[in-house]
Amino acid sequence: HHDSPAQRVGGAPTSDFPTVVHATPMLSLDNSYSREDGVAFDSRVHNGLGLGQAEDEDDDEAVEYVAELKIDGVALSLIYEDSRLVRAVTRGDGLQGDEVTNNARTIGAIPLRLRQPGVTCHVRGEVYMARGDFAALNQGQEETGQPVFANPRNSTAGTLKLQNPKAVAERRLRYFAYWIDRPLPHTYATHAERLGALKNLGFPVNPEWANCPSLEDVFAFYDRCGAARGDLAYEVD
Repeated sequence: HHDSPAQRVGGAPTSDFPTVVHATPMLSLDNSYSREDGVAFDSRVHNGLGLGQAEDEDDDEAVEYVAELKIDGVALSLIYEDSRLVRAVTRGDGLQGDEVTNNARTIGAIPLRLRQPGVTCHVRGEVYMARGDFAALNQGQEETGQPVFANPRNSTAGTLKLQNPKAVAERRLRYFAYWIDRPLPHTYATHAERLGALKNLGFPVNPEWANCPSLEDVFAFYDRCGAARGDLAYEVD
């Protein structure tokens, strides 16, 4: 079976990770620490789209947002040809990253073959380690006299660069997809459409996202998620 563990862990140990240039840069996100930052961003969006400001816009000119959690892990680009995973590349410096295909294949959440036939696409998402798996890993490190990891993000980054895919598989990495690009004529009118397309192809999409018709809805999402942050099974930043 194409999704069996044997298929996933079949790669030989990797001695190096070739550098691959991203077809489109994997940019980093700016941080925001206040509502004023959010209002300023909303103004830039309206100006960039040639719209009036939010408080005086017509309904048909309203800017709607999709709000998502930012998982604290490692960004990973996946390339599929004819619905098969052919390459996985870390974000690196944003312009080029390391090819870690054999290791990515061991992550059960990453489809080796898509649910629909004949699909060529680029998918981006976050590899992460759940809090419980991180705690178990560090306990094992301590018991065997090896150094412990400072946080789940560091353990995720280190695991992706292990030379033995079998060792990667034992670390139980996970993946949430958040972006897809396909060649024309496939286009997506909204980000919510992209998330739906990812789910239809078999990717795990973080369920904690919301369509926000207004900036106030974005702030409400932020407050709600902030209050529940400690209850999540993974770290967010």
